[in-house]
Amino acid sequence: MFAVMLSELVTAGAETSKIAFKHLGYHIGRWLYLIDAYDDIEKDLKHRSYNPLVLRFAYTPKEGTEAFRKRIDEDIRFNLYYSLSEASNAFELIDFKKNRNLLENIIYSGLKKKTEYVLAKGAATE
Repeated sequence: MFAVMLSELVTAGAETSKIAFKHLGYHIGRWLYLIDAYDDIEKDLKHRSYNPLVLRFAYTPKEGTEAFRKRIDEDIRFNLYYSLSEASNAFELIDFKKNRNLLENIIYSGLKKKTEYVLAKGAATE
């Protein structure tokens, strides 16, 4: 009986970490996808390349990129910071044995600074 109970405890912990890692990876991947799409709007329009934001928010050449960025700014900000928040929540559930300080710096500082930089750069093109 004790072995079964201990097995359940160990497995539950592993499953929690697995789910947390999956959640962390998903939200960092989502953040990367969105930040790249936002950063590349002008380039993608110029080269007629696929950009999910152009498609999702129905960009029209008549609107222009400045007005388009203004129109989608609130949605993009919300989604970028939401993904960072969810990644942070998942990160806290994982017991990193090595490089925790480095990973914390990336999760809590680096990604936030990159978000602010890209959003400000996008606003500057307006």
